[in-house]
Amino acid sequence: MANIEDGFQKVLADFQKKLRHEELAAFKLTTLDDLKIAAQGVQDAQKKGKTARNLTRIQPFLQAMAQYQGVIEVFLNASDLLCFVWGPMKFMLLVASNWEKSFDILLNTYKELAENFPLLMQYRSMFASENNKQMQQILVWIYEDILNFHLKALRVFTQHAWKQLFSATWKNFQENTKPILNDLLRHRELIERTANLQQIQESRDARLLSQASFAALEKEQNHNKIRMISTWLSATDSTEDQDTFAMKRQDVPGSGSWILKEPKILAWLDPDNCGTPVLWLNGKPGAGKTILASVIIEGASVLVKASSKSDHQTTISMTYFYCREKDRDKNTFASVAKALLAQLLKQNSDKPEFLAYLYDECLKNCKPTLKSQQDCSVILKRTLNAFPRSFIIIDGLDECESKERKTIMKLFLSIINENSTEPGKLRCFFISQDLNDIRLGLKDPDVLHLTEKHVERDIENYAVWYASQIENKHTGVSQGVKDYIIKLVCEGSDGMFLFAKLVLKNLYAQPNLKGLYAELRPDLFPKGLEKAYSRILSRILENSEPVQQQTARKLLGWIVSVKRPLKWQEIQGAFSIDVISGQVNFESRRLAGDIGDICGSLVEVSSSNRVQLVHSSARHFLIQSQTIDEGDEEKQMSLLCLKYLSFDSLNPDITADALKKHLMEGDYAFLEYATLHWNHHLESAIKSLKPDGLLHLSVALNDFIEFYGPESSIFEEKDKKEYEKVRKDYIQRCEALQTSECHESLVSLLSHAKVSRLLNEQLEALGPPGVLIKNLRLTLEEFTSPQALDVLGIQKLQEYFGDKWHKCPHHSCYYFHEGFTQKSTLLQHTNKHDQPFCCTEAGCTRMYIGWSTEKELKSHMSRYHPDPDAFAWKFPPVTKLPTIFKCDQCPKQFSRANILSTHRLRVHERHEKRDHVCEHCGKGFVRNYELVRHKTIHP
Repeated sequence: MANIEDGFQKVLADFQKKLRHEELAAFKLTTLDDLKIAAQGVQDAQKKGKTARNLTRIQPFLQAMAQYQGVIEVFLNASDLLCFVWGPMKFMLLVASNWEKSFDILLNTYKELAENFPLLMQYRSMFASENNKQMQQILVWIYEDILNFHLKALRVFTQHAWKQLFSATWKNFQENTKPILNDLLRHRELIERTANLQQIQESRDARLLSQASFAALEKEQNHNKIRMISTWLSATDSTEDQDTFAMKRQDVPGSGSWILKEPKILAWLDPDNCGTPVLWLNGKPGAGKTILASVIIEGASVLVKASSKSDHQTTISMTYFYCREKDRDKNTFASVAKALLAQLLKQNSDKPEFLAYLYDECLKNCKPTLKSQQDCSVILKRTLNAFPRSFIIIDGLDECESKERKTIMKLFLSIINENSTEPGKLRCFFISQDLNDIRLGLKDPDVLHLTEKHVERDIENYAVWYASQIENKHTGVSQGVKDYIIKLVCEGSDGMFLFAKLVLKNLYAQPNLKGLYAELRPDLFPKGLEKAYSRILSRILENSEPVQQQTARKLLGWIVSVKRPLKWQEIQGAFSIDVISGQVNFESRRLAGDIGDICGSLVEVSSSNRVQLVHSSARHFLIQSQTIDEGDEEKQMSLLCLKYLSFDSLNPDITADALKKHLMEGDYAFLEYATLHWNHHLESAIKSLKPDGLLHLSVALNDFIEFYGPESSIFEEKDKKEYEKVRKDYIQRCEALQTSECHESLVSLLSHAKVSRLLNEQLEALGPPGVLIKNLRLTLEEFTSPQALDVLGIQKLQEYFGDKWHKCPHHSCYYFHEGFTQKSTLLQHTNKHDQPFCCTEAGCTRMYIGWSTEKELKSHMSRYHPDPDAFAWKFPPVTKLPTIFKCDQCPKQFSRANILSTHRLRVHERHEKRDHVCEHCGKGFVRNYELVRHKTIHP
């Protein structure tokens, strides 16, 4: 007897550990009578509202549990155990009764559970026998299955915003409860055939094996789901930025830590303080706001982890994003939303309900990557509503365009307003310059304005550390010189950490003591950010060799004008192009060292190898100081692309052997960028082009046209209207160039390229360069075979192309240039391009490979999953046409059958013989049922 009681108590203890505190307190006092009273209340309310849903469907389960109680009460107090069945059941009935759909599904699930439940009363004596210890163990297993079922079901109904997530999470729940139903059925068979010890042990082994197999399968499926969702989100990895900024702070431990002691920061971080939903930290450009953001993010992360440990059942999310000017992956609402969703996915990948929702949205969305602003808004809002507490930190809001940052602020404020009954549910921290549109958009936020006083200690500590580095590099630097450096930096910074960083890096970069002391002269040492930029440029463009000056100017021009941040290997590929000889020589023309040696502290390279300016203010300075002529740089970049794409080595008809030769020599490192963006640079250059300065461009255009062959005649008749419309627009935009010989070529080329890309997303739309890219990628895939290349060969190719060789063929897709490391991931992604309409039913083979049209998906859903709710998201409700009932004896028609019958009786049958006569009043009727109905009026 003690053994079976221990078994029950162990199962119960494991179950109780997974309950929240309030659930444990409520359930342990619930009785079957409490459940029945609650059920009766639900039924009465539904009858009153005329929405009764046949609550008797739970009766079979209650009867089965009553038998179970009658059997186990022989061994122990059944009420202490079954209260944890009645409690969750009562809670779910009350919650689900508020929504017809969920209530029906829940009742049907209990009905299905009862169908698999063993009938126990007829075997009561067998369980009570002292010789049937092994049969008694089956009772423990049944209890374990019932509790596991209720725990899984409970999590569906206790999640925040459960109605919005119900469809996806319930489908996931049904998949997860299949093993439970199978176990109950196995237990039923053991009982009904009065199994012996060996059979029970075999069943137990089979159960454990089944559970292990299901757990392994579920783990693999979840891994595939996460990979698929991540691909669909195509989000910027914000952790890369956070790691970069955290690494910068390691040089001076404790840098920026003061921010976590600020009262407004403490109030915002306090989970119990609900009075600060929106906090705005603002300050001048270069004040070190981004570094402070990284400190706050770390502090918030620690807080969230601590809260999770203190109450492991409470889910608090903390996400962040670093915006970046002129980077479409980091300066739009969609990029912010997708990055936050990607972080939430990573943080909550072990939560089945959350994973199920995002996976369902991924399947339902007919785009291979999440792009729509509306979709991003809806999905992010529902996701954030699923968390009791959410902390969001967005740095560099001012680096987004005005329209984008307005959308960002509007979404988060709307979530806060919609959850006004739950103050503190969402907390947003925005960091930016003090711009008026942000102040108005945030609608009276709590403000922390960053002043010189705030950062002076950080600047001083940084200057002390860097002065020591300068001393280590330049032997002979005295303590007095170090103190002088620190003094000059602190006095000249004006509260701008960026100033200190630029100046100190510039001092450190000096080749010798003479250069260092020259930079420290009062008349040369800069004051203010612009002066700091000027000194760095002076060293780069004036104090270096002419070749290095030319190289630096070229690189800075590229970085300012590019349409997306170039990776270092792409810059090396571009620099290796010799437009005079028409060749690429990667090995002999590539840049030695790193870009910091050439461009100083104006640029930096991210951990993903992207080259970018140190700060958005650097771009503005380079343009405003006329160091970089933006229009001329656009022209030079378009010239570079056009000439490069006209090289003989880029002919798509090149032989396979020649292609491999050029591939292994790095000739194609710049190919994808040039192919995709030559026209964008040309469009940008139009604004500043003049007829008398187009000689080189005219030659390049003519050479490229011979290679590219833009002929509007290739468009089908229905597309020629679009071509003429686009051409008319370009004629207007190129009006200032009408007298130029290349005017017609320019208009035709741009028009053809734009329309081709609009009509077709495949590589072929990019012309011959697109065909070459296709052949190039096929060749690269061949090289992924272990036998194709040795280690050195693979390393060389990675030096040219990175490590993601499997890329999407759709030129407008994020993964066209980003790529994947595995071909299987690419195939999964391209399936969403080619067959975007996927089935959303769990377990269906068409979840991964869908159809190309909605019609095919609808046909599949109707045939195999005939639940309208399964595809209601995709198809708008159809208005049912009124049924028409036509009279067969005249032209009249009616909307109801009974009106037609009355019409026939009164018009067409009134002269028929009335054989059925009432004995009370003598009135006659054509039909007997009419007489019977008539007699009811007589007493």
